[in-house]
Amino acid sequence: MRIADNTEKMRKILSKLTHSSIPMAVCKENDPVDVLHAFQFRALQLQDNNNSGIAEFILEAEELPGGSSSGEAVLLAQHGSPVGIGGDIAGSIRIPCAFCNLAGLKPTSGRLSVLGFVSAAKKSVLYLSPCLGPMARKVDDLACVMRALLCPTMFDLDPYVIPMSFDQVSYEGKSRNQLVIGYYLNFDDPNLIQVLDVNQQVVEKAAKALESAGHRLVKFTVPDPYKAFILGLHALFADGGQELRSHLRGEPLSPHNKLISTVTRIPDILKPIVGFISKHFIGKPVCPLGAFQKLGSGQAAVNLISEIEAYRYEFAKAWNNAGPLDALICPVFPYPAPPEDALQVYISPSIIYTFLYNILDYPAGAVPAGFVTEDDVRNSLMKSESLYSTGDSYMSKVYGLLNGGENLPLSIQVVGKPYHEETVLRVMREIESSFSQQSES
Repeated sequence: MRIADNTEKMRKILSKLTHSSIPMAVCKENDPVDVLHAFQFRALQLQDNNNSGIAEFILEAEELPGGSSSGEAVLLAQHGSPVGIGGDIAGSIRIPCAFCNLAGLKPTSGRLSVLGFVSAAKKSVLYLSPCLGPMARKVDDLACVMRALLCPTMFDLDPYVIPMSFDQVSYEGKSRNQLVIGYYLNFDDPNLIQVLDVNQQVVEKAAKALESAGHRLVKFTVPDPYKAFILGLHALFADGGQELRSHLRGEPLSPHNKLISTVTRIPDILKPIVGFISKHFIGKPVCPLGAFQKLGSGQAAVNLISEIEAYRYEFAKAWNNAGPLDALICPVFPYPAPPEDALQVYISPSIIYTFLYNILDYPAGAVPAGFVTEDDVRNSLMKSESLYSTGDSYMSKVYGLLNGGENLPLSIQVVGKPYHEETVLRVMREIESSFSQQSES
C-alpha cells in the first residue's frame, strides 16, 4: 500500500502541473493522468524484479534495458508512451535511455519537485539527492516537458524548488552562438572500468561535429574520479546496506540482485578484506567493498559531507580552468546494453560514468548516437583476445560483452553547470541532429 499511496500522491501533483500544459504540448487528445500514470509505477521498479521480471528492450530482447527506470524506457522504445518521467540517483534515467536508444535528462536537484516520489533508500543515503527527469525519443520532447513543468504551479506546490522557468532563449542558442565544450573519452585509472573503443569513438565523432558547428572543443580531465566513486559509494550506502537488505528480506533474489544482497550481509570489518581479495582474483575495477561500510558515527557523516563538498569545488575548479566550460560530453556507460546473463561484477562498477554527476549534482543527459556495427563487434572481440593474452582477464570479459551486439544503440552523455539544463538540452539536440544527418547520408 505504501507504493500505491505515494504513487497516487505523485500522480495528483503531476496532474495539477499538467492539466494546463502537457495536454497542449504533447498529448492534446488524452487526459494527462491517463498518459502519465503508467510510468509512475514503472519508475519505481528495477530492471529485474519479482513483480514483472526483466523488462525487455524491444529492439534486442536478449539485452538488459538498464535501470532503474527501465519500465518507462521500454514503454517509450515500444512507442507506448510519448514521454515519461524517471528517477535518478546514480544514472537510472541516463543508463536505460542509453541502452534503449532514447533521450533522457537528469536535472540538478531542486529544479523539479520530487514530492510523492518513492525512494527505496530514504534512510540510507547521505547528502545525495534523488532527481526526477524526463525521458523521450527526441530531445525536443524533453524540452517540452521541462517547459511545461517549470511553471508557477510547481513553484507554489514545492517551496524547495528553485523558481526558474525554462529558458527558451538558451535552449535555442540565441543568447550565444559559440559554446566552450569539454570532452573526455575514458577514466584513465586502473581502479576503474575502462570504456570500450566503440563508446569512445562516438564521443570523438560528436566532438568533431560540434566543432564543425562552430563550438570550441577542449579536452577535459576529471580530477581523481576514483576518489569521487569512493565518496559516492560511502554516501549511497551510509548505513552499510541495512535498508536495502530489509527491502530484499524474504524475496527470491534475481541473479542481478544476489551480489548486492551478499555484499550487504558481509560484516563491516571484513568488507575491505573481501574487497582486496576480489580485486586480486577478479580485477581491480571490481567495486571497492570497503566503501560499503556503515558510517560509524555522526562525526564520520559530517566528515564525508565535507569531503564531498571539497571534491565538488575541486571539480568546479578544473571545469573553470578548462574553459570555463559551458558543457561537457563524455560516455554514458563503458559499453552498450549488456546481455541478460552479464555478471554484476562488470555492471556495478560501470555506474561511475553516470554516478559522478549525481555526486557533483550537475545536470546530465543521454542522447542517442548511432548503433553498433559488425566491424565494431569484430574489433571488440579481437581486443578481448588481445587483453586476455596480456593477462587482463577482467577487461577482456568486458570487451567480450559486445559479442552478438550488432545494432545495439550507442549514446553520449552531456553535462552542464548546475541549473543550466537548457544548455545541456541544446547540446544534446545538436548531437542528435548531427547523428541523424550521418545516418541519412
